[in-house]
Amino acid sequence: MGRIERSDVAMSVGTLWQIADALGDPASTLLQEAEQLAAKADSQP
Repeated sequence: MGRIERSDVAMSVGTLWQIADALGDPASTLLQEAEQLAAKADSQP
């Protein structure tokens, strides 16, 4: 996980599914949250 967080490696779809499964959430929820966080970060100066 740390390597993904630091952008040392790219996340694959398979890894996304595994993380979502471990968290008990659908992968689409993780993607939606990531989009919202990115939009929020882009709107801040």
